[in-house]
Amino acid sequence: MSMKGKWFWLLVIFVLSLVGLETYHNIALMYRGYLIEKMRLEKKKLERERDYLREKLSSSLSLVRIEAYSREKLGFIDPRDVRFLKENFSPPEESSSPPPSGIEGFFFKWLKLLKNCINNFFS
Repeated sequence: MSMKGKWFWLLVIFVLSLVGLETYHNIALMYRGYLIEKMRLEKKKLERERDYLREKLSSSLSLVRIEAYSREKLGFIDPRDVRFLKENFSPPEESSSPPPSGIEGFFFKWLKLLKNCINNFFS
C-alpha cells in the first residue's frame, strides 16, 4: 500500500469518527430533551396534586369541619350548650354524719373512755 492509500484510509477513519461523535452528541441531546420534557410533565402533575392536597388539608382543618366531625362521629355536643355548676368545695363547719362504725367506732369509744378515766384521776 502506498503512502497516498494510507493517508486516504486515515482520513476516512478520521471523518467517520467525527461523524460518529457528532451523531452520538445529537442522540444524547435528543434523549436529554425527552427526559427534560418528561420531568416537566411529572413536575406539573405533582404540583397539581400538591395544590389539591393543600386545599383538602385546609378544608379538613377548618374549625367548622372539625366541629361537625366531632359531633357526628364522636358524639360531642356544641360547646355553647354546656352549662357548669359552681360547687362549694370548702369543708363543712361541723360534721352532720354519724361517727364511723366498726374498728373506727371502737377506737373512738376507747379514746373517749380513756379521756374520762384521765379526767376522773386528776379531778
